[in-house]
Amino acid sequence: MKISIPITVIKVEGGGYHLIVKSRFNSFVGGYLIIDTGASMSAFDRDTCIPFSEENIQISEIQSSGITNESLHAKPVNIKKIFIGRFHFKNIQAVVIDLAHIKQLYEQFAKKNIIGLLGSNFLKEHKAMIDYKNNFLHLDI
Repeated sequence: MKISIPITVIKVEGGGYHLIVKSRFNSFVGGYLIIDTGASMSAFDRDTCIPFSEENIQISEIQSSGITNESLHAKPVNIKKIFIGRFHFKNIQAVVIDLAHIKQLYEQFAKKNIIGLLGSNFLKEHKAMIDYKNNFLHLDI
């Protein structure tokens, strides 16, 4: 089944754009996920998502780095259930990292609460297509 999730486009300094989608773990914990096609794995904020995840014992503790080559101390998890747009997804393989710097940056310039990054593992699994003209993320579920 194909689904479409609305994308919010945020203009950033230098003429670029970031794409985000509304997301929530339950009725009380929500925010936005950055669509990050450059991230190999989906990543969620450690402080926000730990109660909604379980350790993924099939993957050993990994060290990950961002574009700055700074170690992110990523811990592999399965996200038990998350809503992206109005659709729910279960058992998403991801890592939890400290996203405090990203959360702070987005809060300052866009007034948005970021809870994670939607990475290429999720996007590929669901055959994602980004519709820039109409601002939708199309997925197969």
